[in-house]
Amino acid sequence: MFKGFGRFIGITPRHDAARILDATLTPAASGADSIWSMVRALAGAGKRNRLPTDTTDDGERFRFAMQHYGVSESGIADRITQSHDQFWMNAVCAAVGIGLAVYQADTSHSVPAILLGLSLTVLFTTKALRMALFNAQLRTRRLLTFRAFWKAGHRFPRTKGGMR
Repeated sequence: MFKGFGRFIGITPRHDAARILDATLTPAASGADSIWSMVRALAGAGKRNRLPTDTTDDGERFRFAMQHYGVSESGIADRITQSHDQFWMNAVCAAVGIGLAVYQADTSHSVPAILLGLSLTVLFTTKALRMALFNAQLRTRRLLTFRAFWKAGHRFPRTKGGMR
């Protein structure tokens, strides 16, 4: 009798707790992977085309990249201004995300709304950091790594070229 009822509700002898748990957790894990891949794509992570040069000097690589991609000095100046503006736009959006999370935590105690605010904060903070790095690379005319950018203290972009 139990076998018939078990088959009626979908439990067969071949199902065990591991399969049920796997079937339950797999969509959640793929959802987390999807969110992570979206954040990585927006942050610019992933496969990059390597410059066809063997030099390791950041300044030489920057000059080579300018020639390789056909970017002029006026193009660099425009990109410095754009990256500066995009940094501040993303920083404001991240602050709005924090404000939304705090407001929802205080008023409605809605966990999905709080998570929405926090996820917006993570998303826009990542994008703002990317723009700050891009701005520092353009101002210093060097292809800095994120670690070198962070150690040098170029955290807030400027519209003028050069180092502080």
